[in-house]
Amino acid sequence: MSKSIEKVKKYNEHYFGYVQDVISGFKELMISDKRKKKLLENYVYENRTASYALDFKISFSFLSVGLISQYGMYIIIGLILFILPEFGWLKKEFVIPYVLVLLFIAGPINVLINLQDMVTRLFVANKRLKTFYEDFKNERIVAKHDKKLAVDFSKLSFRDIHFNYKNDNADANFELGPINLEIDKGEVIFIVGGNGSGKSTFINILSGLYVPDQGDVLLDGERINSEKDIQNLISAVFTSNHLFSQNYDDYILENNPKYKMLLETFKLENIVKDDSEESARRSFSKGQSKRMALIFALLEDKPIVLLDEWAADQDPYFRKYFYEELIPKLKAEGKTIIAVTHDDRYFHYCDKLLKFDYGKIVKEDIPANFQNAYF
Repeated sequence: MSKSIEKVKKYNEHYFGYVQDVISGFKELMISDKRKKKLLENYVYENRTASYALDFKISFSFLSVGLISQYGMYIIIGLILFILPEFGWLKKEFVIPYVLVLLFIAGPINVLINLQDMVTRLFVANKRLKTFYEDFKNERIVAKHDKKLAVDFSKLSFRDIHFNYKNDNADANFELGPINLEIDKGEVIFIVGGNGSGKSTFINILSGLYVPDQGDVLLDGERINSEKDIQNLISAVFTSNHLFSQNYDDYILENNPKYKMLLETFKLENIVKDDSEESARRSFSKGQSKRMALIFALLEDKPIVLLDEWAADQDPYFRKYFYEELIPKLKAEGKTIIAVTHDDRYFHYCDKLLKFDYGKIVKEDIPANFQNAYF
C-alpha cells in the first residue's frame, strides 16, 4: 500500500501546483479560454477524481485488513474451544491456556494492525522528506497538444473608451478616459507615464481583463462584442509574471526548433540545457523568469505581444540587447509590440510613444518628435 499512498501524495502535490497556477497566473488564465478549460478539465478534475478513487481504495484496504484480523482472532478462538478438542487435535486441559494466551495478545495485535495505515503513511512521508530538496522544484509535464494558429488583424481601434474603478467614495474613484487610439499591425508602441497615470488600467483593458464602461473597441473596423476577440490576438507578460508548473498551451517544447532558437536568442541556452518541460519550468531569477515567460508568449504565435515593464528586471546588457536587437527582430517578423517602459534612452526604437497622465493619453508622438518633451 505504500506505493499507492506515495501516488496519492503525488496527486496532491500536483494539485497544489495547479492551485498555485490559478492564484499566481490568474491574468494569463483570464485572457485564454483554452488555457482555463485545459487546466480545469485535463488537470484539476482528472487529478481530483484519480486521487479520490485511490485514497478510497487505500482506506478500504486498511479497514478490511483490520476487520479480517479482528474477526479472524474470534474464529481461531472458536476453533480452539469447539473444533480442535472435538476431533482430538488438542487436549482439553490445554484449551484454557491457549485461549488465555490468545486473549492476552489479541489487544496488542489489533492495535498494531490498526496502526498499519498511520505507520505506512509515516514511512512514505519520511521517504519524501529525504528527497524533498532534490525534487520539490521539479514537476512533470504530461500534456502535449496540437498546434493551432491564432487569429490575425490589421487595425485595432479604441473609440472614446472610459473605465471607472467603482468605489463607495466618489472622490477617490480613478477614471480612465476618454481613450482614442489606433494600433496597426506591426507597430512598436511604448507606453510611459508616472505611477497612477492609468498605464496598468489601459493594459488591463487592452488585454480584455477589464471591460470598458463606455466606448467601443473595433477590430478591423468592426465593433467587437466580447473581450475574447482581443484576447485571441494577445500574448502577454505582466510585470508580476508567473511560470506555470504545467504546459496548458498548444505548443510543445520537445524537439521544437523554434523553442531552441528562442533560447539562443534570449541567451538562455546555457541555463536551460535541454528541451524538457521540467527544465523550462524550474525556478529562475526574476530576469530569467521574464525571459522564459516571453519565450512562452512567442511560442503562442499570436500577433500582439504585450509587455508590462518587461525590461525592468533585466541587467543593463540584456536591457540594451532587448531594445536594440530583439524588438527590431520581432517587428521584422510581423509582431505588434506594446510595451510599458520607463527606459527613455531607447524611445527611438518605437513607432509610437504614448504618455499617460491622470487617466488620459496626454501625448501621442513618433520618434522624430520625442526629444525631451516627456520628462
